[in-house]
Amino acid sequence: MTLFRCASGLLAMLGYALILWRKDVRGALIPAIQTSGIAVAMFFAGLLNVLDAACALITVVGIGLFIRMMANDRRAEAARFFRAALRSPGLWLLAGLAAFFIYHMWNIKIQGQDNFSHWLVIVRQLFREHRLPNYQDADIIHFQAYLPGGALFIYFIMFFTGFSEGNALIAQMFWMLSLASALFVFAPRPQQAQNKAAPVYLGGWENNKYIVLIYKIISYAILLGGVVWLLSPVSPYVLLVDSLLACAGAAGLAVIAAYRKNIVRASACALLISISCILIKNAGIFFVAVHFITLVFIWLANVRSHNEFAISAAKHRSNFVKFLFVLSTLALPLIFFYLWLRHVDLTFTSGIVSDHSMSLEYLRAMFDFKSHADKLQIARFYFKLTFFNEKFIISSNFFKHILLCNAVVLVGFFLLRKKADRIFSRGLKLLAAADITYVLYCLGVLAMYLFSMDMDNAPVASEYDRYNSIGYSFVIVALIIGIFTLLPKLKFRNAIGVALCGSLVLGAGINLNQKHLRSVFVPYAYAGSMRESLERAIDLDDPDASVLVYSSSNVWYRDYMIKYLLDYRDKNSFIHPPQTEESLLEALRFYNYFVIAEEDDFIRSFMRSYVVEPEDGYVGTYSIVDMLEN
Repeated sequence: MTLFRCASGLLAMLGYALILWRKDVRGALIPAIQTSGIAVAMFFAGLLNVLDAACALITVVGIGLFIRMMANDRRAEAARFFRAALRSPGLWLLAGLAAFFIYHMWNIKIQGQDNFSHWLVIVRQLFREHRLPNYQDADIIHFQAYLPGGALFIYFIMFFTGFSEGNALIAQMFWMLSLASALFVFAPRPQQAQNKAAPVYLGGWENNKYIVLIYKIISYAILLGGVVWLLSPVSPYVLLVDSLLACAGAAGLAVIAAYRKNIVRASACALLISISCILIKNAGIFFVAVHFITLVFIWLANVRSHNEFAISAAKHRSNFVKFLFVLSTLALPLIFFYLWLRHVDLTFTSGIVSDHSMSLEYLRAMFDFKSHADKLQIARFYFKLTFFNEKFIISSNFFKHILLCNAVVLVGFFLLRKKADRIFSRGLKLLAAADITYVLYCLGVLAMYLFSMDMDNAPVASEYDRYNSIGYSFVIVALIIGIFTLLPKLKFRNAIGVALCGSLVLGAGINLNQKHLRSVFVPYAYAGSMRESLERAIDLDDPDASVLVYSSSNVWYRDYMIKYLLDYRDKNSFIHPPQTEESLLEALRFYNYFVIAEEDDFIRSFMRSYVVEPEDGYVGTYSIVDMLEN
């Protein structure tokens, strides 16, 4: 049955892909647009409380489109689609990367603290209840204002595969690779040598198969490296959405760059991806702004390219219509964000002011709670982490890499300044845009610490590496996109020079940031982990049992993991030292089971009165009735 459902899902995805292909959407952009569209559709379905019905409808419609495209009059067009896909080196590179991750994710047990406080919890809750979280889940969903875009797409995939932690990771990786595949829109295409209207990549050398092969290898290496960068903000073996957000931001930029000569198509194709950015995470609003501003600059350049005195009224109307398309890439994501805030406000008692909510009430309250001295302390500490210390020495590896990439790109374009018209000035504009984007992103992260985080986390810049690596990875990929955008303006030998420049950007970052990238290919170890220890300790079959959990230290990560492993029972509590034997004994009388997650001298002394000491210690699950009777 699962195999049949998976086959149905695959046919449906192919049906939508064929329709996009028929509408002349470039093949490399189809997966990003298609998967983003599914996430947007699932969000709408969640608001209407019809998630499972929406999955069935999306599948039926997709299969219908596939059948229609395989009809006699369109079969040849579908055959061209499959031939083009199978001949694409980018597809095979991504398929190899996907196979690697599927192999490691298939039966994995998720580690990582934030999975158990929210991301894994909401995925499991969606699959069980087939609806968006509401007041009934208030004890389970602690971060009620977090946007559910990633979890909704995972839910759609698990509609076919069933729930498991490995399937959830594979579903998220599928969306990430679909978004990251948009980079391959800049890969050299075989038909360009015969298509006189296409941009000239190879000049007069297109018939030399060895030079063409070298050029292709360099190009695909750069683009594959860009995909790896996008996967690197956090480990792919967790359900945190930071890498997913970086992929969505870069995919939207790639779509806009690919269709920069057709502002309407660029806006229309980027729209679903921009909406998905905001559905993935609050920080997605930054990438929505980047997409919108980029489109505005392209629109202004298009307007200035005409003689203002010769523009007719019809042309003015055309420019206005085009601007409306551009404006939609900002307005519609904000509308979706507003709909989510309304859902949170209406379905949770205090969801609109829950942790990390983007409501004005919550942001104002968190900002006012901090004193002026607190705000200065947070700003100074963050500036030191991100840019320079007190001695004006660069203190951030991220910033060092950005500066190094600037130097490499600058030298590359300087050497090419006499070989292509305005290439150096265009390179300077590219670098300026990338640097401004990075600085603005860093300021946005600082604003998050000031307006959204409490005083336990903000002064120490909690999760600094994770948050800043999103902007860092995005800027690296934006440089790669910019370099490939300039390639059609150059002859082949000069294009190779710029491609090598891009290789240096990529190589410099990899060489200096091996630890950062290592997490992409190294799964979390289960053996010896806290999760393994807790799973050995928790042995419960009664879903209605009440549980008292004891650990010798108060570690919030462990408490969240225990709650997840206990399946979020309503009747459970946690107890941490200091305690007296009398108070602990009194507390035990109100529960069915006693779970010792971590032992110490106190609990060993207490348990010796009731249980014979096991050889491997007292960590485990005990029936309180049996324990006290003995």
